[in-house]
Amino acid sequence: MEKMRALGVAVVLAAVWSFALVQLAEAGEWVCDDRDACTSSTGSWKESGASDEHDGDSVYSKESGVNTYTFTAQGFKGGCNIDIWWTYYASRCQNVQVEVRDGSALLHTASFDQRDLAETGCGAFGDLYDGTFSDVPNVIVYHTEGSGCSTSADAVKFVCDAVPGEPISARPIWQITQDGTGDSVPWVDHAPNPRFAVYDGGTPGSVEDDIVLDRETGLVWEREPESVTGLDPGDNWYEAVDLCFNSFLYGRRRGWRLPTAAELGSLLTDQDPDNLPTGHPFIGVGFPVEWFWTSTTAPQSPTEAYSWYLGYLTPLIARPKTEGHYYWCVRGGQGHDAY
Repeated sequence: MEKMRALGVAVVLAAVWSFALVQLAEAGEWVCDDRDACTSSTGSWKESGASDEHDGDSVYSKESGVNTYTFTAQGFKGGCNIDIWWTYYASRCQNVQVEVRDGSALLHTASFDQRDLAETGCGAFGDLYDGTFSDVPNVIVYHTEGSGCSTSADAVKFVCDAVPGEPISARPIWQITQDGTGDSVPWVDHAPNPRFAVYDGGTPGSVEDDIVLDRETGLVWEREPESVTGLDPGDNWYEAVDLCFNSFLYGRRRGWRLPTAAELGSLLTDQDPDNLPTGHPFIGVGFPVEWFWTSTTAPQSPTEAYSWYLGYLTPLIARPKTEGHYYWCVRGGQGHDAY
């Protein structure tokens, strides 16, 4: 396939191709490759046979009319550096236009000679644009030069600022502010699974006071539940409710509580060995740590509350509130009154 290496500038090619983002291992860095879910296109784009493709494939357009390929960085605002990648071919167009847009607002345009092996973005990521975005960053490649030449679209890399320094008013209400400021604490993306971000709550290099943001639900969890550190599940339901209410260790904030059955269930999957999402950042949960209390009282019995059993595909079960089990505190959301 004929690929385009995404630069930080919007390149307008005769055909326009839009790319969507896929998060990479490094925090704050995402690559949107051709045919990924982060891309969209208009007109005709075909697989290329060019060399030096990003991740082994790329696409090209040679049809008459305006054809576009778009790469989109969903969920990011603030400062972003954008690189572009495209592939060489002897029949490439020499005036390929690329646009960088902040939502629908045009920020930058660039022109590329894709027949020039020394041109920025040929066979490797090259600089496109570096700026601030208040809406979703988009890079659009245009092919408009008719059928006499071809335009390559391959990949775009977005390296965007993390949460630090961004006004809390611009973030969802579950963010935690730094003491004495209106800025959020520095969440660090968890590379193995971008659904989660981690904040070192106090002691550098220690995970015992780290907290985890779940972007899917907006809830903030203890990274290592305090109740599992001694592997002694001796807290009954009433004690677990009280211990979460009075906790302030994690993130040095109060406002913690026992999660509802639905909230704790939102973390669970059917994936072995611990039934938690692949690549999750949590520590000390799953086998052999077993029953975890929820705040949800069983409707059929006020002396029982629902508990999840992690590590096995076991359903939610109502247990006597006097039993000793683990607890996993959460912050944010609406919760459920414990009684």
